[in-house]
Amino acid sequence: MLGMKLDDIKEVISCEIELDSEENEYIDIYNTTEAIDGTFYSFVFEENDGDLIRVEESSGVR
Repeated sequence: MLGMKLDDIKEVISCEIELDSEENEYIDIYNTTEAIDGTFYSFVFEENDGDLIRVEESSGVR
């Protein structure tokens, strides 16, 4: 998935993802709205080019 764009990720995963409200000038973080196979995920994109740079497990708490 690394290097993929947001729209490509949305086609692959089975639930909605939404932009994290925390401001960061270098990255955009999108979180899954529900667990995928029991795990919530955060997708971290580089802000300038919109490429996925990492995927992290998240707590699911917002």
